[in-house]
Amino acid sequence: MSEGTHKLSRRQMLKLAAFGSTATFLAACTPGQPAQRAGGVGQAGVEQAGAAQVSEEAVEIIYWASWTGLFEEMVKRIANAFMEKNPDVKVTHLVIPAAEMDAKIMTGVAAGDPPDVCMIWGAQRVYTLAELGGLYALEDALDPNVLADFKDWVHPPIWDLGTYQGKTWAIPQWNQAYCNLWNKELVAEAGYNPDDPDSLPKTTLEMVEFTEKITKRRDDGSLEIIGFWDDWINRQMSIWHGQFYDPDTETFLINSEENVAALQWMTDMAEWYGMEQIAGFFQQQAGAAQGTMDLFIAGKRGVFLQGPWHLGVMGETAPDLEYTVTTIHTHEDKGRGLWTYGDIPSIIAGGEHLSESARYVTFLCGFGGEEEYSSLYMPAPEGGGRPHCPISHKLIETDAWKRVLDAYPGYDKYMETFFEADYTLVPAKVPISAFVNSRIGSAAEQARTGMTTPQAALDAAQDEIVAEYERWRRENG
Repeated sequence: MSEGTHKLSRRQMLKLAAFGSTATFLAACTPGQPAQRAGGVGQAGVEQAGAAQVSEEAVEIIYWASWTGLFEEMVKRIANAFMEKNPDVKVTHLVIPAAEMDAKIMTGVAAGDPPDVCMIWGAQRVYTLAELGGLYALEDALDPNVLADFKDWVHPPIWDLGTYQGKTWAIPQWNQAYCNLWNKELVAEAGYNPDDPDSLPKTTLEMVEFTEKITKRRDDGSLEIIGFWDDWINRQMSIWHGQFYDPDTETFLINSEENVAALQWMTDMAEWYGMEQIAGFFQQQAGAAQGTMDLFIAGKRGVFLQGPWHLGVMGETAPDLEYTVTTIHTHEDKGRGLWTYGDIPSIIAGGEHLSESARYVTFLCGFGGEEEYSSLYMPAPEGGGRPHCPISHKLIETDAWKRVLDAYPGYDKYMETFFEADYTLVPAKVPISAFVNSRIGSAAEQARTGMTTPQAALDAAQDEIVAEYERWRRENG
């Protein structure tokens, strides 16, 4: 057993006092989660994760996560697997609503009664919590030899995702990647060969041409079938190789040439469809449970840029749907881009059981538990049925992982998109990262809806973000 010795300075205590008023904002600005992962729904409740046999002398670690439904079951499953391999540790799981997570963490740290481990949705929140003194760095928690082995095991861009101000604060349990899903019937009707991935659009220009061919409008101008559509600027920034922030020069790059070009492409697509028409098209699925009114499954979208969890949704709700998967398209002059942010188990500052917590967070990532980790991705009832992207190339070479690939047709394309990306975009490594994410999203919405131009929208966002960062530094030192 090891006990944490983390002490907060007076300056950090003042930061914590101010944090409560902004923590809900930080949680609200996390990237979108699949519907089954709608943490924050319902009341928090204590529940032991699984029924593994642990010794009477076992050290208890408290684990907070916001997942409910299928993902809560996955939390219990992996905790139980950990306890079977580590009978000297008991994991007690508590569901904390996502909007309350960050504030509760910092309140616990300030009061000297924090949880041991928390699942943080998105690296942008990890950077803020690290800045506030709310986390332990892995360098302070893991044996140096174990740390070196763990680093060698993790995909390098993902190790970089977890670093901030010279230390590694946390590594994701899994990550996001996005591929194009193609409805074979609609693709064939548009004159493409759905069984030949090389014939499908690979670039932004080809995607525009495809969209113009496949889109169908009713007599009143409303949209019946659409081609490509994406309203998340972060994903498009990765295709154009844009950035939020350059840590080397400590400069925000919100209105960079690449970001403006990405937003201009999105705005041009919105103007071609008509914002009123595209809004009406998506209104068809408003309020529907995931999979019950999915416009791709319903044959209304020729192509759908989405994460691998949708393979699980389609397998459950539309097992006969004929689709194919290709890697995300690229800009004509650039290599393949990837936008990712992670769901990240983090060791909380002030916890009493540092070494046990470190063992648990690395196990959650699959390190030392590759078979148990892989089983989480399998379709129900064996697994959770919502695959993401693992963080280790070594893991996907195991026999256990081959079963997962076989369970989801097209899943291999997500591995290619993730592990072979030429460029990886992650959240801005600044303490106001959640604000950056929110503000650039608002700017994109203003441009796409015709309220202003892409250049003007991002110029304004740049000025507001710089001002907010200067305010943060004045108030927090």
